Amino acid sequence: MKFEGYRYLDLVTGRYIPISFSIENSKLKDLRPYVGNEVEGYILPTFTDSHIHMLDYGFNMRRIDLSDFTILEEMLDELKRIDDEIIIARGWDGEKLDRDPSKDILDHHLGEKPVILIRKCGHMAVVNSKTLKVFSDILRDGLIDEEKGFILEDTLTKLMQAVRKFDPVEILKPAVESLLSFGITSVSSVDLYDEMDQSILEALDSIDHFEIFESPAFSSPTNFERVLNEGWLLSNWKNISIPSVKIFSDGSFGARTAALRKPYLDDPTNSGILLHSDDEMEKFMRVCMKIGKQISIHVIGDRALDQVLKLAKKTGCEGWNLRLIHLQIVEDDQLDELKKLNPEITVQPLFKISDEDLTCTIFDEDRRRKTYRFSDMMKIGLNLSSSSDAPVEDPNPFLSMKVLMNEGFSVMDAVRSYTLWATKAVVGEERRDYLANGEKPSFMVFEDDPIEVLENGDAERLKSLRPKAVFFRGKQVYGEKL
Repeated sequence: MKFEGYRYLDLVTGRYIPISFSIENSKLKDLRPYVGNEVEGYILPTFTDSHIHMLDYGFNMRRIDLSDFTILEEMLDELKRIDDEIIIARGWDGEKLDRDPSKDILDHHLGEKPVILIRKCGHMAVVNSKTLKVFSDILRDGLIDEEKGFILEDTLTKLMQAVRKFDPVEILKPAVESLLSFGITSVSSVDLYDEMDQSILEALDSIDHFEIFESPAFSSPTNFERVLNEGWLLSNWKNISIPSVKIFSDGSFGARTAALRKPYLDDPTNSGILLHSDDEMEKFMRVCMKIGKQISIHVIGDRALDQVLKLAKKTGCEGWNLRLIHLQIVEDDQLDELKKLNPEITVQPLFKISDEDLTCTIFDEDRRRKTYRFSDMMKIGLNLSSSSDAPVEDPNPFLSMKVLMNEGFSVMDAVRSYTLWATKAVVGEERRDYLANGEKPSFMVFEDDPIEVLENGDAERLKSLRPKAVFFRGKQVYGEKL
């Protein structure tokens, strides 16, 4: 397979270089400069989404997406058409709907069988009375509001583990195909919660044309140590690797469970919740450092960030060993501490757009200025990787890159957040030489210049921007055969 007259994007210099090369037996051969004016296409490295939920994304592709509904009655009418034993759907957003769903409303419209409607953020669901009754053993003593029918955080995770019945292989296939269509060939994914599910691990490991770095999540040090003693966390797998462990320090803005220094503007008695004591969080950090795993901590609120920074300083958990995911509100004094610890930072640029109305509701103007400080974190030298948190947001990397550019990032820094900086966050090293003689290259081919589209294209062009072909380790895995 020969490539003559293509423009190769150098990630370091940010310039296109005319090249020619061939691929034989999955290896790159005869890479050389191209002399000529013809432009056959543009070559970029494939992307890494540094925080995603693969199974949730695939599962959501099979369900009604509630994210576009603005009228609650219309959403309920659509849900009535579902013929499953349990109605499960995700994506509703209280900032978009004319009114919030509640237990009483679901009882009135959909009361005959269990209903679980997960908010867009994934940290909260509203259920009907039937669900509370059928799954009372699971929900007992959990984070729930029985009057409103709200199920929160770890309690929701346990409920979903009990109700979701699926073949993980069949769920993962469309998820991988969708991500490949965006040029994503590598992800850091959270798919396991507190338990080793052999069927999920085997399904993930069966994928040989896509790179998965699994980050299992744990709700308590006890569960973490139990699974660690079982041995699978340190096992070697054929296609997947487990470089990190995921811990949730707090909840989300939308569920009003993100732990804040000051109360929510629309709920003055509520400042969110810390999901772990200092002792528990410290234990997580020390065990991860002992076994050589990166600890990836979900941190949204500034009070949660206070806890994490304090304990990271105490334990010496810093640099690549510590990855902080989200950081949706950061105070000035916290920027100073972040600079000292130099953790990996993984953000979701699209949150800034989708949460715009929400932040107006929960923060005053001064607090809003402290949200989504992507540029400020990069300016102090932190490694900033981008991600979608799919199915929370659209996994199209170009949409996230455009948000960063609107925040002052150069087009190349936006691209690096899904390439060099993303691989550094996930595996600890920048993958710069994605085209090298004798190697099995991962790259994608575009007919039009994607950098030009990023710089000058409108929203529709960005949304439809796709590679013509995608190669992973020397083999074409997506697109028309070249």
